[in-house]
Amino acid sequence: MGMRTRAFAGLAIVSAVGLAWSAPGCKKEKESLILVDLQAIDVNATAVTDVTISVSKPTGELVVAPIFDLSAGLPMTPDSITYGVYVPASAIGMLTVTAVARPATGCNGYIGTKVAKVLGGDSPKVTMIMRPGNTCTALGTAGSGGTTGTGGAGGSFSGAGGSTSACGTTVGTRPAPVGPPSLATCTDLEHNGSGLTCDAVADTNNPIIYSTAVSPDGQLMVTAGWEYFSDDVSLKIWRFPAGGGAPVQCGPEYTATALGPAYVAFSPNGQYLAVALRQSYVDIFSVPSLNMVGEIKSAPGAIYGVGFSPDSQTVFTLDYDGIDDGHLYADRVDGTAIASSVLGVDPDSLAVSPVANAGAATLAVGGYVGNLGVYSFNGSTFSTTSIMTTSGSAAAWGIAFSPDGQLLAAGTDDGSVRFWAAPFTTNATSGLPITLGSSYVPNGVAFSPLGTSIAITFGPEVDIWNVTTRAFVSRHNTTAIPGVSSPPYAISVAFSASGAALITGEDTCGKVAYCAD
Repeated sequence: MGMRTRAFAGLAIVSAVGLAWSAPGCKKEKESLILVDLQAIDVNATAVTDVTISVSKPTGELVVAPIFDLSAGLPMTPDSITYGVYVPASAIGMLTVTAVARPATGCNGYIGTKVAKVLGGDSPKVTMIMRPGNTCTALGTAGSGGTTGTGGAGGSFSGAGGSTSACGTTVGTRPAPVGPPSLATCTDLEHNGSGLTCDAVADTNNPIIYSTAVSPDGQLMVTAGWEYFSDDVSLKIWRFPAGGGAPVQCGPEYTATALGPAYVAFSPNGQYLAVALRQSYVDIFSVPSLNMVGEIKSAPGAIYGVGFSPDSQTVFTLDYDGIDDGHLYADRVDGTAIASSVLGVDPDSLAVSPVANAGAATLAVGGYVGNLGVYSFNGSTFSTTSIMTTSGSAAAWGIAFSPDGQLLAAGTDDGSVRFWAAPFTTNATSGLPITLGSSYVPNGVAFSPLGTSIAITFGPEVDIWNVTTRAFVSRHNTTAIPGVSSPPYAISVAFSASGAALITGEDTCGKVAYCAD
């Protein structure tokens, strides 16, 4: 995902950081230290004088609520101040963290809330955007955690409306691949639920379509929306009409509170859907019933990607340790852990080759500091194939394997898309890079099912390029939204199962561009 959303997630470098602790002395055995990073949304937060940071369990039971002095108020984003709050060993799971910053007099302060995943003895970090609010009514209310889902969702999700029966009853076969669309005819689809009106200026009902996936049989599509300020996630299930045309909603709309953004992936056999929440776990659903069949809790850090092995029996999860490294995890679809491995790469994106190599799965991790890693999983253990250089300190936001597994593409924030050829043991790139020639960052890349084309999202554009010649083919510019000064950025991208259509998730008002001839 591109620089624009990486910075939104609170992981950009800040110019001023303060650190304070809620208890003196050494950390006790298995006691957790939640690092709470506070950033005000505007410049008026210098008037607040103290902040109460409360931590509560999903039941609403208060765990701790220390008060910290704010000698200079709250800094405005991207600057921040970080406080450490110790919680006892008994406080584990999804804990709600609420910060209430009060002025010396009156009630006009700043409020923020996030959910932290606490395993016991660890140091999770949450970044909280503080917004104006009535501190007199907010103080002492710690909020609530994620709710157990209904309507077949379970886990971290809640379901609302719709019927899964409309999503079909069987998994079909993969359609024959065809050439890509011309991008001359595109329609904007609405990810937002019925009755929700987006206000991009006030930033309400304004999700970024952070991840998009299409089932291998071409029947279903999933779009994952992310609300930046709240970290709320919305998941929408779509079905492609049997006679062709744009997809329509077919199932419930699922939501998760303060746990985003989300990553979605279908298994190669089309029988499973994985949904990974950055600040939570990975939920596995059966297809097309959308019943939850497993929950994967292996990754303790912030999740940055999810994918399936070529045989659909293993789920891979990528997480970030909050410093400069990450881990890969392998689990069965029912949540049973298999293996994990340290990456040696500051991770930002994950791709899994659709083709096994000598019975092993090949994975690629896009790095945040000018590198990417290629790894192999033989069913029981991970091994590192190579760590390759991209360019300088360029971050690899978008990464993908070709359908035959012979080519790896990575889009980096120096405005380029580079290619490497199997077996991915050398740093040398394969052929010329695609140079976008703009100041925008490539957010996502996707190979067409034929493998002859690659789609790239960057800025307010999505392009299709020829893989062999690296020549530009066609472009779609996102549609301007009334009242917004600049058009939406194109973020996530996916081809339909046959390749005849291109789906692009945008960063404003939950717009999804569907392009087909």
